[in-house]
Amino acid sequence: MDKVPMSPPPNEQIPPTQPRSKAKQPRSFNKHAYRAWVWIIVAVCALLTLIGLASVGDPSSAENQMAVAELTKSSNDSRAQGAPQQQVVNGWFTTDALTTISQQLSGIHEAGRYTSRLYFLALIASLGVAADIIGRSFGAQHNARLAQAAQTSKSTDISL
Repeated sequence: MDKVPMSPPPNEQIPPTQPRSKAKQPRSFNKHAYRAWVWIIVAVCALLTLIGLASVGDPSSAENQMAVAELTKSSNDSRAQGAPQQQVVNGWFTTDALTTISQQLSGIHEAGRYTSRLYFLALIASLGVAADIIGRSFGAQHNARLAQAAQTSKSTDISL
């Protein structure tokens, strides 16, 4: 078996490695890409807000249910004979009315959530505008520093 030498034989010369002429240049700020990313994030946050705070009920739909409960009670009242049957009819009406009232209150609560959803969307849009303006101004400063550094290095190269 042939052995593979781990180091080159002494009579061979290893070519020296070439040093890198320039270090890695810092990247300039791309305001269009930054703006696109900011508004994509704002859109995702807005969608999550809309989905997370979706409304369920409508308080006005409970009016029909209350009318049905009252008609059922008047129908049952006309057939009730005596106090025990009247108490049963009143119990049924109370059950129907409480169900309707709880749905109505739930709808009012959901309407309040809809209003808060608008506030959240306004907040998200405001934060998006602020992030856009602030980020682009910092990016412009970064690009100005890069341009100044590049101009300084060119003038140093010329003077040598």
